[in-house]
Amino acid sequence: MPLGRLLHLAILQLAAGDGPPPVETAAACNPFNAYQYLRVSSACCVSHGSCSSSWDLYEVEVFQRNGGITSKINPPVVSDSGVGKGRTASLAVNNNLQDYWEGDYDVGLSCSCWDESKVGGQWMVLDLGAPLSVNMIRIHQGGWGNEFAVSQVQVECSNSLESFPDPALRFEVSKETTTLECNSTSCEITECRGSSCSFASSCDAAALSSKVVSSAQFGVLAMVLALST
Repeated sequence: MPLGRLLHLAILQLAAGDGPPPVETAAACNPFNAYQYLRVSSACCVSHGSCSSSWDLYEVEVFQRNGGITSKINPPVVSDSGVGKGRTASLAVNNNLQDYWEGDYDVGLSCSCWDESKVGGQWMVLDLGAPLSVNMIRIHQGGWGNEFAVSQVQVECSNSLESFPDPALRFEVSKETTTLECNSTSCEITECRGSSCSFASSCDAAALSSKVVSSAQFGVLAMVLALST
């Protein structure tokens, strides 16, 4: 098969799984570059039909690599966007996957009333205690079929609680567990457990950060290169 046709098929496969190609966002937050504060927030809607629905975030795990060893950090939540039914943001960093943070209903995260102005509407800030190089972030949601899981999350970085000036690192997540690994130049989705990381038509695919590439995308491109040689 001609190389041009192979490339065309590869692009179609990537688009089918991950939506339109993301725009260039080279200045986006990269947690690997040593920051003290990480703001984790919703970047897409939930499928539950009630407009007042919020995001149920089960756990955020943060890791650093030091001397070839990856170790978990346990940062506290120092501020957040609010709570529904008493399930506070601290429940998303308590090493317990059986409970979750239920955000403030006033944001209105249902796809039935979604618009891009609501990106980042449910958020929490983690304090790492000092600027630390984070090489891995793991997001846990409620699992396949959960109507209060989002399909996109964003992370912002700062060394000050006053502002998060760099563009957010926005990426796709599965409804169960997603692992994002970062190095000095980019981040890669290395795990989508429970469901695929795929673009939701209700949200803006063009806003996804080009710094994030999934392992599946690498596999398709590697196949194309192998067949073309």
